[in-house]
Amino acid sequence: MGPAHRQGARQGLRLLRPAGDGSLRFSVKLPQTAPEALSLPFCTPTGYGLGKAGWVTVRFTPGEEVLLGWLKAWIGESYRAVAPKKLVKALDGAN
Repeated sequence: MGPAHRQGARQGLRLLRPAGDGSLRFSVKLPQTAPEALSLPFCTPTGYGLGKAGWVTVRFTPGEEVLLGWLKAWIGESYRAVAPKKLVKALDGAN
């Protein structure tokens, strides 16, 4: 399996996928902020119809600035959207 196909995974959830061209690409479920994210040039609706359900694919090419604040917020929003309610509740209690 080449580097373009390696994925970080936990319980079947794809987290990050480096592309063969050196870009960083991943998808997040953004029930609240998908319209805002999709207005950015490095975000597109996720394929296979998932974009209609709030999934957004983010892709940064080599040399492009990665906006860590947004990424952190999007990953948090996505986790809360797809994680079991018990885990989200535990996360809320930890803050």
